Amino acid sequence: MSCMDEVTKRQVRGVVELARDAVDGTAVALLRAHGDIARSAYRILAKVKPIAPAVRAIEEAQQVAMECVYGTISMTSVVTATAVIAALDIVDAQFSRSRTTGSGVQE
Repeated sequence: MSCMDEVTKRQVRGVVELARDAVDGTAVALLRAHGDIARSAYRILAKVKPIAPAVRAIEEAQQVAMECVYGTISMTSVVTATAVIAALDIVDAQFSRSRTTGSGVQE
């Protein structure tokens, strides 16, 4: 016997996975939107010949920084979801073990 029935466990896993996917999808969408806004500003600044090389370098640095930030957000959601699901599995296994060994948990 476990602390949750199978339907509830699937629902909890589904909610965790949905939250993970929502965070990831939002991070990707924000990266694109942020990139589009930045590119339009850099496109205008790049037309000024004396500063064009610096503008391109700054644009590239900003793109790398944005990819790192939004990538970190996405990866954090994946790691968090994985940890939550693993924790649920551990709690469920311990609960099941205590029920079968009679270690003081009342039914």
